[in-house]
Amino acid sequence: MSVARRLCLTLGLALLAAGCGGDADAPLTAMVRQSLDEPLRPVLARASEGDAARALVEEYRKQPGALAYQAEFVLGCTYQQEKNYSAAKEHFERALLMAPDYHAPWHFLGFANYYLGDLPGAHHAFEEHLKHSPDEGESWFGLGITDFDLGRLQEAEQDFRNAIHRNEAVRQADPQHRARTREVSKARVRLADVLLAKPDLSGAREQLEEAARLWPEQVETWFKLSQVRAQLGDAAGAAEAQQKYLELKARQTPTRAEGS
Repeated sequence: MSVARRLCLTLGLALLAAGCGGDADAPLTAMVRQSLDEPLRPVLARASEGDAARALVEEYRKQPGALAYQAEFVLGCTYQQEKNYSAAKEHFERALLMAPDYHAPWHFLGFANYYLGDLPGAHHAFEEHLKHSPDEGESWFGLGITDFDLGRLQEAEQDFRNAIHRNEAVRQADPQHRARTREVSKARVRLADVLLAKPDLSGAREQLEEAARLWPEQVETWFKLSQVRAQLGDAAGAAEAQQKYLELKARQTPTRAEGS
């Protein structure tokens, strides 16, 4: 399974807490089911397959008791995988219009808004999701990159620390300590950006070195680490990080956007 498919399935299901039942024709005031309907789970796992996945959603819609708002959410995820953020946003917003108390779309709408350049909209969406899922580290991460781009450095620093804390708790709960490793690493890289802006070079170096230890294949980490070490006068350490960066960049393949 590709990284994009794995992330969509893992985060998609993790963000859908167990909830009460509901149906497509229920009024907006009725209880909304938070857990993803069983027939939609394999479809979400195939979200990166685009039209094929969307065809499965349309088949699901025809089933008795299909949850229309969840179908819209999964459709949004398929477009998010294609980085068609305008289409994704449309479906996430439609899901929320159908079921305002359905929590999951807020997280993904936050990233869609972010990549569309709507920072206030992204900020609002992440905050809405965190009202219901305060331990979701990736929503804290999304809030962090949004606050950083808005110039709210103090808020961004706390957001990234929250993201690290929440995702680290998930990692520690995994017997093999593999869950959310990349997510912890990238949050540390982004926290380093905040510390560099303060500036706190030593703090940034600490975060980047820990990020590199957790996920040594992340190219960006080594580039930033080489720069920070150079600014701190560590020529040998900077050269080592630069060499690692060049080696990784030479074999780099295109990666998905954050949170997509």
